[in-house]
Amino acid sequence: MARKTRPTLAHWFQFLAYRCVEFFLGILSVDTTFSIGELIGRLIYRLPLAHRSIVLRNLRLAYRNEMSEEEIGTLAERVYELTGANLLSSIRIPSLSDQQIKDLVQFEHLNLLTEASVGRKGIVLLVPHMGNWELLAQAMGLIFPEIDPPIQGGTHYRPLNNPAMNRLIERRRKRRGTKLFSKGSSLHTLTAFLREGNLLAILADQRVGPRGETCNFFGLPTDCSPLPALLAKRTGATILALHCETTGPAQWKIVISTVRRPDTASCMQTLEAAWRSSPQDVFWFQDRWRYQISKGIISAPLD
Repeated sequence: MARKTRPTLAHWFQFLAYRCVEFFLGILSVDTTFSIGELIGRLIYRLPLAHRSIVLRNLRLAYRNEMSEEEIGTLAERVYELTGANLLSSIRIPSLSDQQIKDLVQFEHLNLLTEASVGRKGIVLLVPHMGNWELLAQAMGLIFPEIDPPIQGGTHYRPLNNPAMNRLIERRRKRRGTKLFSKGSSLHTLTAFLREGNLLAILADQRVGPRGETCNFFGLPTDCSPLPALLAKRTGATILALHCETTGPAQWKIVISTVRRPDTASCMQTLEAAWRSSPQDVFWFQDRWRYQISKGIISAPLD
């Protein structure tokens, strides 16, 4: 279904509710917001909701030969806690000052961005759904201009279904220098941006359906986005990966890593390594191997 361009009455009610929550959280510290979100996630995990079955099934598939059922249950609960903490604290991030945002995060291997920017052939940045996404978006917007030579950062994203909310999020991310390309942007537009020596971040770890390229992910076949590899091959851009880990209450780490080859299989190997580095931070709520399960390629474990 196409996203509506004009907000409906329901959209405005959702928008108002969000702004009320945002106002309330603005009174609290980021640490307190994080703790409240953690508690909410812990409580939701105990409710008999459908998405808990999806999380547990994904974890059983990914760690089928590595974790016991008890360990998977413990990890699933922690996934809920950190998802709640990261989602709620992400509401606070845009209202913070530049220095406050920098105080919340540390970077690892930032030199890889500096080295890749020297040739000015562009950078394709693989970004998984991990950790505090809003902190990631805001912090990178602050870091790119400080790299020598400075980098113009952009992101390829799926617009929100609520137009009013989408405009708010877009305005806040653009404020810190990030250029936004919606999911409907043409391949020509994306390649032109990269050929100017810029950086384009792509969320490439989620299910794409039968139109994707089949690769192994956690040792199981699944359909993956070919877009990062395609852009790199067309432009000569370097592919790097970046992910966010929660290191403590309201504290995060952003890690940059290399991708061995400019192909989809190598991209997925790098993203798998990122997921494995901090599985409790991963958004396991999407049915990642659904198409292979429905086709009988993968035998799904019991929920």
